[in-house]
Amino acid sequence: IIGSGSVGTLEPSYNYGSIVPITAIPDANMEFVEWLGTGIAQPAFAQTTVTMDADRNITARFKPRDFNVIINVDGKGSTTGSGLHPFGSTINISATPEFGYEFSHWEGVGPDSNTSANTTLTIQQEHALIAHFNQLPFNVTTNSGTGGSVSVVENAPPFYFDNNYTLFADPDFGYEFSH
Repeated sequence: IIGSGSVGTLEPSYNYGSIVPITAIPDANMEFVEWLGTGIAQPAFAQTTVTMDADRNITARFKPRDFNVIINVDGKGSTTGSGLHPFGSTINISATPEFGYEFSHWEGVGPDSNTSANTTLTIQQEHALIAHFNQLPFNVTTNSGTGGSVSVVENAPPFYFDNNYTLFADPDFGYEFSH
């Protein structure tokens, strides 16, 4: 056996010409890869047969099962780490915000840190994560020259990146808005 698994019960010897069923049984989170040796009818199948027309030395090979990591984005940014990864492996995942945004947190099972944009994930199952990005807050300062006032119509500060806000210019009597 190569990897982690077992084979069905076999006798120590068989009659010449016998066709013997063989079965490979992977352990949890492992998968069968192939049989190695000669006389095996279908080396890629976990259940197959071997023809006993000579002494046989056969090996069942197993490998860690691959699990899918899916990373979705809430807000504006990009991530790395999505894809198929073998069970038990530790991968790096990262979240990079677009201009005007900041990384907030990871949502989902597995990241070693939910608040760090660059962290690791140990593959134990299928993983579905969300990288959350928040808009950066800004203050808007308005000034007017002689003869009027200006204000932001809606909401009190802070003002968030990538949102639209309406400015209101109110000229005093005898003045008009210029620019």
